[in-house]
Amino acid sequence: MPLSLSNRDQNSGHLFYNRRLRAATTRFSVRMKHDDRKQTAAVALSVVLVAIAAGWMMLLNVLKPTGIVGDSPIIGDRDSGAIYARIDGRLYPALNFTSARLATGTAGQPTWVKPAEIAKYPTGPLIGIPGAPPAMPVNLGAISAWAVCDTAGRRRQTGGHLDRGHAHWRWPGDSAPR
Repeated sequence: MPLSLSNRDQNSGHLFYNRRLRAATTRFSVRMKHDDRKQTAAVALSVVLVAIAAGWMMLLNVLKPTGIVGDSPIIGDRDSGAIYARIDGRLYPALNFTSARLATGTAGQPTWVKPAEIAKYPTGPLIGIPGAPPAMPVNLGAISAWAVCDTAGRRRQTGGHLDRGHAHWRWPGDSAPR
């Protein structure tokens, strides 16, 4: 007996019958006003996007953990806002952020952690300068290391060499570079 192979129309009819049966059992209607394939595709896309977002968050948590003291010299309590300076493995409560920066010798920002993380470290006495400013500006240094003063027709050079690349400047009438 030869095999009776199904054709495309029979397969399409079978899939339609299954969709209509599914709509009848889930929505109690065989009219099929709404296409279930679109809804299924939307749900599948949402699941994929949530999985990608969750994977991205886990990767960020591994690469850049937050809420862990680590090597941070300045620690902040996330709940109370208290600032601690970590010196030789001990946390010293600081009166203000400027005092913590001066005590640690760094200009970094605090790492904000939960109180349970702070409780893991031994604490020392209160340190700091009462009334110090809450923010201490960081000076990046002078823009230039030299200056030329020109007063009453006399030239005077202070500090460093006046140079432009490899060629030294010469004042008009001078024979040697300054």
